[in-house]
Amino acid sequence: MYHGVYEGAAADAQEKKILILGESHHDLDSSITTQEVVEDYLSPENTTKQSLQFFHKIALAFGVDTGKVEEKARLWDKVFFGNYINKSLDGPSGEGDETAQTLIAANRDRYNQDLVDFIKAHAIETVFCFSDRVFDALPNEEGHGSWTLFQDVKCGKADVWFGRGYGPDSPFCRELKVYGVPHPRYWNCAGIKPEELAQYIRPIFEDCCG
Repeated sequence: MYHGVYEGAAADAQEKKILILGESHHDLDSSITTQEVVEDYLSPENTTKQSLQFFHKIALAFGVDTGKVEEKARLWDKVFFGNYINKSLDGPSGEGDETAQTLIAANRDRYNQDLVDFIKAHAIETVFCFSDRVFDALPNEEGHGSWTLFQDVKCGKADVWFGRGYGPDSPFCRELKVYGVPHPRYWNCAGIKPEELAQYIRPIFEDCCG
């Protein structure tokens, strides 16, 4: 996937392997990889950088006490992280929304195939997707071996928690569960609190990691 994939130190050793799926790479320096972006976030001196708040919110949504370096590291050690769109967009504040929609419309089959290849290669069983736009672009038509895991959970009028399952006759050729939430940049305006998401996300993560 674009700019590579972050692989936690113990990600490949998990009994049930986990992928956190983001929308797009936001560092416009084309020499910086996804691995380096996440490692930058994990550096204690960089946790307040605005460009890394996406990862901070993800950690909170997993129920992590982000003030504890060791606890934060334990989360990221156990997961893979990659982005769906093959382009660096303008930044994490929303300027790239129209570009993202255009790119997904034009390249959905390619992006899904890249994702399928990665999931098959690493035997991923669970995906946490932090973008409703990406979640909606994943295979979900009749004949793609997918089903709804549960009815969408709402906070006010906004969907905050949704899920889809896939079986061996899907493009992923395996049992796979994908859980989705809106992109973190919309949480404040939608009134979505990370601890609210953590009540759904943390139990699944803990089950995957034993």
